[in-house]
Amino acid sequence: MYTNKESRPSSGLFDCSGCAGIDLIHSDKLNWFVTNKSWTVSYEIGAYPNIPTDDNIDISRNPTLEWISAEGETTYDVQVSKVLNFATTVIDENLVSGTSYSVSGLESFTLYYWRVKHTGATYWSTVFSFTTALSISNIDSKKNRIGLCLTV
Repeated sequence: MYTNKESRPSSGLFDCSGCAGIDLIHSDKLNWFVTNKSWTVSYEIGAYPNIPTDDNIDISRNPTLEWISAEGETTYDVQVSKVLNFATTVIDENLVSGTSYSVSGLESFTLYYWRVKHTGATYWSTVFSFTTALSISNIDSKKNRIGLCLTV
């Protein structure tokens, strides 16, 4: 998988004759085609999560998700979930313009997974995860007491 925009391939034809039985790798900017004498496999190149980085911790309960765009694409679908398989979602937004989306109201000290794809794409991006920060707040200020509420 691609880890940053600089290492992400663009397009072209790559000779891979020494690559374990693969004869040719070709890209048309949206798909990769890996060809052998008897088969061709196509890989869709789409949006890629960027911020928050994978496995990041202490993230705001209201983060802005940012991704590296698929060339030529302007709208994206974004999902945030508490479960890795996205069977249920906290956020399921379609037709998001641009390469970022502001989320609000997430639970504190909670592990979330997120992914993105350009609208109309078949496959979702690699899944990234982050954990929101622990929230501490004063719960008894009227009585001049210092009370801490750990919201988990």
